[in-house]
Amino acid sequence: MTTPDVLTIAETGDELEANLWADALRDAGVRTEIVTRGTRGALGGGVLFPGAFFQLLVNGDDLDVAREVLGELGGAERIASGTGRDDADPMKLVWVMAAIIGAFFAAGLLLNVLAP
Repeated sequence: MTTPDVLTIAETGDELEANLWADALRDAGVRTEIVTRGTRGALGGGVLFPGAFFQLLVNGDDLDVAREVLGELGGAERIASGTGRDDADPMKLVWVMAAIIGAFFAAGLLLNVLAP
C-alpha cells in the first residue's frame, strides 16, 4: 500500500505516553512527529496550559508498521478507529474555562458596582 500522506496514527491526553510511543516507533524505523493540540498547543505548549492532547503523525507508507508497534505497546484500542482519541473533546474544556473566567469577570464587575 503506497500512501505518501502524513496520517494521525494515535492520540492521547498523556504527554509521557505520546513520547514513549514516538520513541518506540522511531526505534522501529518509523519517522514520527508529535503535535500538541488543544489549548496548550495553541498557546505555545507551556505546562501551565490545560486542555492538551497529543497526536502522533506518521507517513502513510509506515502505517501498518506503526499500528503493529503501538499494538505491542498496548495502544491498539486507540488506533482501531483511525484516530483513537482517548480524552474528552478539548473544545469542551475550552468552553468550561471560558465560562469560569467569564464568571470571575462578572463577579468583579458586580463587586465594583455594589461597592460603597
